[in-house]
Amino acid sequence: MRHLKRAVLVALSCVLVLVVVACSDQTAEANKAIDAANAQIQKYTKAGAALEQLMSQAEALPMDPENAKKGVDLTGQMTAKLDEQRAADSAANAEIEKVKAMKVRQEFRT
Repeated sequence: MRHLKRAVLVALSCVLVLVVVACSDQTAEANKAIDAANAQIQKYTKAGAALEQLMSQAEALPMDPENAKKGVDLTGQMTAKLDEQRAADSAANAEIEKVKAMKVRQEFRT
């Protein structure tokens, strides 16, 4: 009976140690932050593609007073896309900085 108690205590101690080690590893949390960063990078890329299209439209406009208003409108839209890119860039960098501060398994570090 004494050996059984000791065996159970040793087994419970091992389980406790494994739980503590598993909780101290923030790999799952880091994966979520990486997913969030990737989503922001996709937003950045999408805004960049839209910006390129707007720039092409602006370049194709004839240089005359009639098209000047269209050019101003396109410039406003391009500014908005640049703002989207800046916001996505800042959000992605913030998520990456979170990951840098986390404790993750060595095989996941680059």
